[in-house]
Formats: sequence, C-alpha cells, structure tokens
Amino acid sequence: MSSYKPTEIDIEWLKTVTGMIKNGGMLAYPSTQLVYRVWHQKHELELVNPSILLSRDSHETHLRTINVLKVMGWKMKEREGNL
Repeated sequence: MSSYKPTEIDIEWLKTVTGMIKNGGMLAYPSTQLVYRVWHQKHELELVNPSILLSRDSHETHLRTINVLKVMGWKMKEREGNL
C-alpha cells in the first residue's frame, strides 16, 4: 500500500466528484461502504463511519483516498475513532 501513487485519473475523479457535492454533503464509495462528509472551506474530507476501516478493502481505499487528497492540497479531517 505504501507504494501507491495516485494517477491523474484518480486525482481528476476526486476533484470532479467533490466539486459536484455541496459543502457538508456526503461522498460514498459503494464498493467499500466508506462515507465521507465534504468540507470545501477547509479542503477536507471527514470519514463519518470509521468502524468500516476494520475491513481491509475499506482501510486500503481510505489510505489511497488520503494520498489523492494530499496531491489535491486537501486533507482528511481527524476525527475521534478514525484508525
């Protein structure tokens, strides 16, 4: 997982999707059941269901999402309970 580097497609996809969501709106990844709240002013995503990170696939996708956010200049909002 540490060798993952976001592709241009990954970056553009997340930029486009977050751009279509209103501030405070939700972004969901159906395949992994990850759900994030989008905060445009702070350039942050907030994981709203941290218990899903117990799933290996969800955890890996979450880490990849963090890597894409870094490239975008965004971050993952720290929240009690995030793994």
